[in-house]
Order: sequence, then structure tokens, then C-alpha cells
Amino acid sequence: GRRSRAGTRSGAPPTAFAVKQELLVRNEVARLAQETRFSKAEIETLLEQWGGAVDGQITKEQFAAGLAEIGVDDELVVEQQFAAFDDDRSGTVDFREYIRAMSVLKHGTQEERLELIFKSYDLDGSGTLDRDEVYAIYRTALLYNGDNVDAAHDTILQEVLVVQ
Repeated sequence: GRRSRAGTRSGAPPTAFAVKQELLVRNEVARLAQETRFSKAEIETLLEQWGGAVDGQITKEQFAAGLAEIGVDDELVVEQQFAAFDDDRSGTVDFREYIRAMSVLKHGTQEERLELIFKSYDLDGSGTLDRDEVYAIYRTALLYNGDNVDAAHDTILQEVLVVQ
């Protein structure tokens, strides 16, 4: 069978602390499996990729570095994606937030995915999109299509978004 994470490399019995940590991890994995559409095995795999700490957190800079590794380096896109994952707006993404967002991306309903997308554009967490956030959507769409965001685009958008 699978060796417990609580065991040591030398084969010595695990410490009480290690056993307690293993129990906390198992409980958290079971809880997340109930709250999301991931299986326990999928969560355990994601946890290993995360670094093994269910209480671990990553900063926006670490999040950006991870996105850069897959070719996403636009600052606005990073900001939008981080906003979608950082559910409590703490400035960090913890493992629970990561799993919940990934579950929506991989297994969510259309409505759940739309809510996550909306959160990615609602950068201030107000529940509405203001003029700057609508501009960000427009800019992201242009970048996604390989277009440059230039003064002509800015002028067009300013005219469209003028509040009367």
C-alpha cells in the first residue's frame, strides 16, 4: 500500500506531531472532496503539486510566476486570475481557494464558471463592474486575440464608456 506521509525516511516510527499533521491533511482532503467535484485522489495529487501543506499559501508574485511558466505574463491577466482565485481577498491564495477554483474550472456548471469569470473581472470585489473593469475586459480580449492595445482602441473605448 501507500506509505503514510507521517512516516520518516529512516523507517523510524512517526512522531505524534507527524501523525496529527497526517490526520489533519486526511480530514481536509475528505472535506474538500465533499465540497468540490474532485475525488480524494485528485485532491491528493494537487496537494503534492502544491507542496504538501494544506495550510500553505501563495502570494500574487508566486501566482504570477506560476502563470509565467505556462506563458501567461500579462500583468492584467495575472491580476484578474488572482482575483478569481483569492476568494477572501486576503492577498494570498490558500490551498482551499485553489482547489475550489480549480474544481469550478474543471468540473463546474456553466453558471459556476460564469461566476468565477465575473470574479476575475470584478477586481475590487464590489459585485459590479465599473468603467475601469470593463476596460480591463476589453483590453484582455484584445490581448487574447493578439491585438495591440493602442491609442485608437483607447479612444474608441472612452467614447463607448462615457457615462452620460
